[in-house]
Amino acid sequence: MREILLVAEKRKDYEGASTAYTILNGLSKIDPADLLVDTAELAEGEVKSSEERTRQYTSQGYVTRRFPTSELEEHNLFSPFAVENHELFELWYQIRDRDVFTRIDDLRDAWLTGGLGFSSTVPDHKPALINNSDANLRQNDVWILDELEEDYLSAEHRFIGEKIQIPKKAVVPDFHRFSYRSKLDLSKLEEFAVLYDDFENSDRFWELGEVEGQEETWPRLAEKRLSHLGFMRRVDLTASGLRHLGYYSEPGRLYHGMMFCLPGLSADDARRLSLWFDSSLNLLQMLVSRIPSRGGWTEYHRNTVASFYVPDPLGFTDGDENKLDATFEEVANVDFPSIVEQLMMNTSRDRLSDEEYAELKESFPDKYEVLGDGFEARIKIDRSVLTVLGVNEDRHDQILDLLYPELLKEIISLKKMMD
Repeated sequence: MREILLVAEKRKDYEGASTAYTILNGLSKIDPADLLVDTAELAEGEVKSSEERTRQYTSQGYVTRRFPTSELEEHNLFSPFAVENHELFELWYQIRDRDVFTRIDDLRDAWLTGGLGFSSTVPDHKPALINNSDANLRQNDVWILDELEEDYLSAEHRFIGEKIQIPKKAVVPDFHRFSYRSKLDLSKLEEFAVLYDDFENSDRFWELGEVEGQEETWPRLAEKRLSHLGFMRRVDLTASGLRHLGYYSEPGRLYHGMMFCLPGLSADDARRLSLWFDSSLNLLQMLVSRIPSRGGWTEYHRNTVASFYVPDPLGFTDGDENKLDATFEEVANVDFPSIVEQLMMNTSRDRLSDEEYAELKESFPDKYEVLGDGFEARIKIDRSVLTVLGVNEDRHDQILDLLYPELLKEIISLKKMMD
């Protein structure tokens, strides 16, 4: 069990200002005077969040660090507790300070919003969704695709077998269940949402979906959310069904409410940025920005994600675009294993202590044997992203050799909190 208490005093910011963060293991034996001394010493000179002071009092103790206020996100003051290895903060700060970045809210022509079911005003309207039969379906997913022709499709009711023919002009592409969806490119995914009900047997379609009819605001809300790019809003980073952190589609489609999307972003920009959203560096950003919750589960709020760092397509050179396009073609239709397996496969056994290896086996007993097997598609994405960020090629191995095992250890820690 973990509880977090923030005690804050409002002051004007000044150069060199910093804030102390302390992890306490017990209270009764800890001497507050020691803590004051340690936090004061950490404030001397250049403050680095990776530096810490640790004290032990028999069975209790603490670890305290100071964070420069310039590194804190005003919408998420919990983030300094988000990871155990604070070298990851230092790595992230080195990466994010590059000129190629902008913030999501500042992307040209794009606006950030949640998918269907994002809020009470944006219904998911499951009865309107026609799922692919190979999706990880739930009890309330009523319709599956039976047949797809040039001008129409046939939807089959999963439980009674009745089929209804729907003109293709009445539907738009949709992406509802992302669990176990292993390919980065959704362009050929045959899933749809019924937006318009001016077709024969539409009343029967809604009746079988156990709703009285199409919600009046549904077409307008859905049309505004068609996007070439979708990425995670609420996610369990330890889940075996989590294969990607972002997906691309041409044509644009609707996304589940557990995802964000960027309507208005061009197909070319979305395709290139899908590599960033699916990169290990973006996973690092997600980890250091997460609000601590139940283990691997995290929900990212819009005002936090709006300030997330993302490479600005306006700054891409022709070489950058060619590099990203070529990498996308190489990895778009690869079947990816789970995120945690990708990290395992690119982590060698010697990067884990015996204790860490035992924790890996305990947390993922059906997956740990892939440790060190290698997964090239993950490496290709990350190398491509590092290149576009302007990181010298001779540093790629150094960064990835740190990143894969340390991200894996963080996910193991999250898994242990859930078990």
